[in-house]
Amino acid sequence: MFVNATDVKNNFGFYLSVLENEDVIVVRNGKPVARLTRHAGWKDGLSIGEEPAEYYIDGYDPNEPDRYDGRSMTYSQFVKMYEKTDKRYEYIDGKVWLMGAPTEEHQRIIGNLYFNLRNFLNGKKCQTYVAPLDVYLGSRSTDRNVVQPDLLVVCNKANFNEKGQYIGAPSVAIEVLSPSNRSHDLIRKLSLYLRSGVQEYWMIDGANRQISIYRFGEDQLIRQQSFNENDEVRSEYLQGLVFPAASVYE
Repeated sequence: MFVNATDVKNNFGFYLSVLENEDVIVVRNGKPVARLTRHAGWKDGLSIGEEPAEYYIDGYDPNEPDRYDGRSMTYSQFVKMYEKTDKRYEYIDGKVWLMGAPTEEHQRIIGNLYFNLRNFLNGKKCQTYVAPLDVYLGSRSTDRNVVQPDLLVVCNKANFNEKGQYIGAPSVAIEVLSPSNRSHDLIRKLSLYLRSGVQEYWMIDGANRQISIYRFGEDQLIRQQSFNENDEVRSEYLQGLVFPAASVYE
């Protein structure tokens, strides 16, 4: 059934009942923009303890705020939603977080970091990768988290699945801070990486020209080092890695 977006808004309950027999295609300005699909368990109802029905809407209006950003949902709900979108999301501690588009400075810093890491790791068992690359942390659906570090260093390539996703903690996770993600990377991801088995977490603060490296072990912070623009960056985990901090901001 094809219906106007305004009609759906004003008569949403009616169109939910229509879903028993067919999908509802939402039309705006004469063009299909979304699809309402019945939840698999809709007809028989849901018992206590089962997940609530979710009506996922395909299509997206750039003038509307993201409908999932900051929203709580189960891991299985996140997976279903994530499979239906081209947007980049992270899933941390039961909440969904939209990843914004990176700036020119952000991408330049990532490129310079990748160059330094790639040169150092050439011929070694570890390898560095650049986002977007999904990393799945946690062994059970109840504690599963999904992140996309700006860069990561992987020393166990066997953890890649057939979809090219990494299952498990990378050896090194690197995030470039920006005004929009600062608290996300400083608080949520720091806590997540610490308890998930990441060995080192790097945070690059381009605005203040500072690189912070957190060394983890046994779910504890072992050491934190900060490098200013005139310093040489050294990694405790990647023994022998040394490069000028200034090279990151060129």
